[in-house]
Amino acid sequence: MVTKKITTKKFTTKKTRKQRETSVEKLSNYLHLLKTDIESQCRLGKKCVIPQSQSGQKIMICKNTVFKSPPGQNEANRIELTNTNTIKLDIFNMNLLIQSVINVLSKDIQDKVEHYDKICKFNNQYILQSKKFGYKVGNKTYNSLENYLLNVPDIDIDLVCKWLEQICKILDILYKKIQFHHCDTKATQIFLDKNGNAILGDLDKVTFTLIINKPYRIRLTHLPYTNMVQGVISEGSIPENLGLLSKIEIMRFENNPRASPDLEKAAFIASTALLSRTQKNADKIIEKTKSLYKSYKIELPSNINQAPRPKSHKAAVRYIQEIEKPKYATRLKSVVKLKANKSGKLRLTI
Repeated sequence: MVTKKITTKKFTTKKTRKQRETSVEKLSNYLHLLKTDIESQCRLGKKCVIPQSQSGQKIMICKNTVFKSPPGQNEANRIELTNTNTIKLDIFNMNLLIQSVINVLSKDIQDKVEHYDKICKFNNQYILQSKKFGYKVGNKTYNSLENYLLNVPDIDIDLVCKWLEQICKILDILYKKIQFHHCDTKATQIFLDKNGNAILGDLDKVTFTLIINKPYRIRLTHLPYTNMVQGVISEGSIPENLGLLSKIEIMRFENNPRASPDLEKAAFIASTALLSRTQKNADKIIEKTKSLYKSYKIELPSNINQAPRPKSHKAAVRYIQEIEKPKYATRLKSVVKLKANKSGKLRLTI
């Protein structure tokens, strides 16, 4: 009698593939729920300011609140499996997910990181509503470190270094909790609150680890960089090899976390120094903060005012030198899980 041969290897492969699909579907369903299960309408003021956004998201800055939403409902909605341990998202889903993760961490962490207070809807579009930041000096208010550096006549170096120390500390905390990396490191992403404290902001270009049945690395999809190369660069090509990516941008697409957030720390500090307006200010900032990171050295140009595009994150990392090659974490770990509650509703929990 002829018997059908079934190998254990094939059975295990099919089971593993099904588990991976379930994890991606679970994350997709959770994000869809956040976008659609909304009862409250957004209350927009009549005198809201609409600034330009490089990422394409819609931003409305009102009297006490800020509203942010993706460009439209028909924009790319990418939630895809990269390998057995990595899921990649577009920047809009990333922003929604990471802010939702921040919202389940402790309040002392939330107070130091941008996050939405609630999700409301306007014209059938989900919008993230959060508090408006701003630090007052005299009769003027500065909403970011970049804004402060470029507009205060005589910047307070000790205060600036305090803000950088606060950012480095919260980067360490987030790394310990969820292996978090901020991958758009520039002074404009450091918000200032009314109490004179620094807030880590603009979280659409980050990576972190989340448990969905098991730990998954959550990173970004490769997106077109310019219209000229839109048809050339794809998920199958490697932009890193084409020299298009900075040291920080490379991290956006890595499937494993670095061993520490030291590169981000150095990049935020270098960005701040480049915008401090005088070489003396820049040198003081570098000297006072050099103990906040390891494995890198910041070597500023002899004249910071001649640095090309000093506001960009690329300018900052251009002056960061590796003392040793980056090291990576040996395993994925996170304190945050995506799971269903007793009624079957998906939620993030610790």
